[in-house]
Amino acid sequence: MCRTPGGSPRSCASTAAGSFAARFGATHAPLVAFVHMYITTPGEIPNLESARNGYGVLRPGFAAFFPATRSRLLDTITGSSRPSHEPAWRSREKIDVPDDLVLEQIQFLPEERIDTLLREAHAAHPQSFLWEPREMTWRFGNAASMEVIQGDTSLWVPMLTWAEQQLIARILQHWRPE
Repeated sequence: MCRTPGGSPRSCASTAAGSFAARFGATHAPLVAFVHMYITTPGEIPNLESARNGYGVLRPGFAAFFPATRSRLLDTITGSSRPSHEPAWRSREKIDVPDDLVLEQIQFLPEERIDTLLREAHAAHPQSFLWEPREMTWRFGNAASMEVIQGDTSLWVPMLTWAEQQLIARILQHWRPE
């Protein structure tokens, strides 16, 4: 346990998250959901062992998908890891930072910055998707699954937890047509 300035106990994680958020200007938790997704055709449940999978980010203004590959998402978001005067072999390439960890950490930034970073990451990764609400439909399926559909492509989210369902329901309120 960590202690607040007044001496009361509090979890270290919330203390670190709070100080990180305050340092970068976030004043409240942004409305963002991070989920594991599979690419399939609409209405079809994917074979989880063979379907392309990746990381989804749901925001009030869009749904984004990044394939589960070593896509260098960290470099896209933070800029090049190699100073120009360093040789190519001394880059951060030897440190494998999983994309899902990078995506989850951006939740501590202000909402406008989150949206900008995700749009930049999408532009840098041709295999990713970024769909606006007016371009897609969505539906919840059996066993607490969700499907986000655009044309002949579907992003399928298996087994949402109760907390994820509640958060996504709040995001979907922003996706409804006006």
